[in-house]
Amino acid sequence: MRGAFTGAATSKKGLIELADRGTVFLDEIAEMTPMVQVKLLRVLQDRKFRRLGGLDEVETDIRIIAATNQDLTKAVAENRFREDLFYRINVIPVHLPPLRERPEDIPLLAEHFLQRYREKMGKTVTAVSGEAMAMLQAYRWPGNIRELENVIERAVALERTPVVLPDSLPPAVRGEAPRPDASVILSDDGFRLEAHVEQIERAYLAEALRKAGGVQSRAAEMLGMSFRSFRYYAKKYDIT
Repeated sequence: MRGAFTGAATSKKGLIELADRGTVFLDEIAEMTPMVQVKLLRVLQDRKFRRLGGLDEVETDIRIIAATNQDLTKAVAENRFREDLFYRINVIPVHLPPLRERPEDIPLLAEHFLQRYREKMGKTVTAVSGEAMAMLQAYRWPGNIRELENVIERAVALERTPVVLPDSLPPAVRGEAPRPDASVILSDDGFRLEAHVEQIERAYLAEALRKAGGVQSRAAEMLGMSFRSFRYYAKKYDIT
């Protein structure tokens, strides 16, 4: 409401009010804070809410679609997600397997992203070659569909022919191992490569998160990673 806080010069409808008789999509609902979980539960139960700074209750009729890549049953058991809210939203669960488990969907998704970035960049790339498509379908896609979109965007930007060729795909998708740097010195005794790589990854993730002011999505962008991949490694290395 107008005057609810400094800078609120006019009244403005929130997303719940704008979505009346429509649908609200809540992505990564497991990331919702306990306070917001309580507020959402109240809206779903009573179909009413109060505007920030307002006194009157406003009725709303909305459908909720929520998504998460976490196990909400486990989150409830660990007291990270409210049990009452979980049962309130878990009416029709739909399990969407990760992209690596449904390679048959990759050609259609690749074509969709190809058309999007072809038009956006004004390029004449019209298809993905058979060899490149085989590589896309063989790749594990740890970043799921967002990673596929990034790969296609990169390919359209680099490709100089009407067809996406393997050379326009990242080395990881092509199945190529990184080339060893000529300046690398390895002693005869060797060393723990995995621990060394983890140390480097942890340092870069922590520094990106610091520069991003704690905003994981921004830190992920700085490192060229998907948000989900960043969150996975941040949890793995206990970076907060």
